[in-house]
Amino acid sequence: MPKKWESTLERWRNAGLLDPAAVDRIRTYEAEQERALGIRWPVLIAWSLGGVLLAAGVLLFVGAHWDEISPAGRFAIVLLMVGVFHVGGAVVAERFNALAAILHAVGTVALGAGIFITGQIFNLQEHWPGGLMMWALGAWLAWGLRRDWIQAFFAAVLTPAWLVGEWAVATEGLRGAERVVGEGLLLLSLTYLSAVFLERRDLLRRLLVYLGAIAVIVCAFFTIFASAESWRYPSDTITLTTFQGVLGWAVALGAPLAAAWWLRGPLAWRNVVAAVWVMVLGLLNPNDTVQLFVLEVWCALGSMAVVLWGVYEDHRERVHLGLLTLLVSFGFLLGWADQEKNLLVYLLCAVGSVGVVVWGVRAARPEGINAGVACFALTVGFFYFSEVIDKLGRSASLIGLGVLFLVGGWLLERTRRKLVAGIERGAQ
Repeated sequence: MPKKWESTLERWRNAGLLDPAAVDRIRTYEAEQERALGIRWPVLIAWSLGGVLLAAGVLLFVGAHWDEISPAGRFAIVLLMVGVFHVGGAVVAERFNALAAILHAVGTVALGAGIFITGQIFNLQEHWPGGLMMWALGAWLAWGLRRDWIQAFFAAVLTPAWLVGEWAVATEGLRGAERVVGEGLLLLSLTYLSAVFLERRDLLRRLLVYLGAIAVIVCAFFTIFASAESWRYPSDTITLTTFQGVLGWAVALGAPLAAAWWLRGPLAWRNVVAAVWVMVLGLLNPNDTVQLFVLEVWCALGSMAVVLWGVYEDHRERVHLGLLTLLVSFGFLLGWADQEKNLLVYLLCAVGSVGVVVWGVRAARPEGINAGVACFALTVGFFYFSEVIDKLGRSASLIGLGVLFLVGGWLLERTRRKLVAGIERGAQ
């Protein structure tokens, strides 16, 4: 967990008052002190679980007696829920910083529940994005006061949720609104995915990477489906106004790039390249056969770009995610080839698979070899089921399938092991 002295140490290093060796010695000393005097992981797990159970118990108790409580009593309970956890965190902050962070996190969760419960108590005008805005503001204020990674993570999730909510309410039923959301969230996911680079590997950045890795796949599919829906709209459907379009795209593209500059500094130019990729992805029409093929090739190229991005910045999770999405892209390409009976695409996928294997060998990346072999096996399997099995009888097709799995699997595994072993010998 980041300490308050970390920002001061970083400022002194940037000002040239401390050389890198002195900074490393200070961090090593503080880490040894924390190990000697700090709290063991079983206690942290117990405190985290206790915080979750405490919050759940309070909410269940209030929910069970909600109808019996007057509006004034309900409001008092809401204030108490929010205040007691933050006060408790402030009390124990000096001696148990980890426990304080957990209590403040529960307080921020209680703030969100309190905001929406207050709206229900007083029958306020329904505008649910406003509740998300106040919740996100509370998380930002808590982060500004404490600099806890938990509060920053809450803010990183709640802020885009609020913006999406406001946009959904303002543009309900308008053509093109979904594309703005999809492309903005996809670019933000890539920004989170790139939060870790070189020496910047603190806990918050690693959590943002995991959040981005999960969200990038979901947001990519959402962007593709949103693009398909926008092409299906009738020609007389009301579209976004000029002001809505300019404002929407400015936030959808500008906010993630601003976050990238905050997280990565001058290296954010690579996120600008990612923004171009996202915009082209949103322009392709999945309802058109040719454009669908181009879209799938574009996704495969984007996956390889993520792999190379991860290799260049020495980030293994980004490499693994890129290889996983590359395998998925190959699956969709082969599905398109099966539907269109296009032998050239099978050849393209086979050559691409070999290219990934060659890259894995030259870059000494066993995961590249594994992914390339998996893509090649997928290509052979799709080709057999699409072009071969229909031309054989039932028994011959089953025999051929068995031979394909047994002999082909043995050959692929043998080749894979030799290539990986060659990499390991070269590393010794």
